[in-house]
Amino acid sequence: MTALYSLSMALWQTPDPGLPSRDEHWLLWCIALIAGAMALQAVVTVVAGLRALKMLNEFKSLAADLHSQAMPIMRQTTELMNDVSPKVRAVTENVTQISYTVREKVDEVGETVSQLNRTMQISNEKARAQVDHVDRMVSSALATTEEVTETVTNGIRGPLRQIAGLITGLRVGIETLVRNFSPKDGPGTRL
Repeated sequence: MTALYSLSMALWQTPDPGLPSRDEHWLLWCIALIAGAMALQAVVTVVAGLRALKMLNEFKSLAADLHSQAMPIMRQTTELMNDVSPKVRAVTENVTQISYTVREKVDEVGETVSQLNRTMQISNEKARAQVDHVDRMVSSALATTEEVTETVTNGIRGPLRQIAGLITGLRVGIETLVRNFSPKDGPGTRL
């Protein structure tokens, strides 16, 4: 841009004898056109700058409004954080203590359950031993009862058989005696 400006100034100030006057007019018109474009560009730049300044002022006022509205909220938030912070710390400490207490109680319950399990196993083994002992006693009592029953049965049956045999023998003997001593009727009597 500076080079063009310098060229136009040089051409304007030094008339060239070889240039016809008609070309000088065209040159003047081109320089005028360039000057008008630059003036238009300057006006546009000034308008854009003024608009930017106006927008900057609007942003400043918006920022001031936002700052004025945000500051009470930020103060309240800071006060709330200052107020809540010890309570949160206390709750955190309480949760930590509760966690330790619960862990201790869980360990105690685990130990109690383990002891209860061992006690139940011991009781179960003792109960099995007692059941086995009672089973042996009942089996022994049943075997003894069976032996006593056989002994009583054999003790009663043997003498009963002997008495029955004795009674049968006596009956046969008496019948034989009665037949032998009975009067004989005649020649075809039976013996």
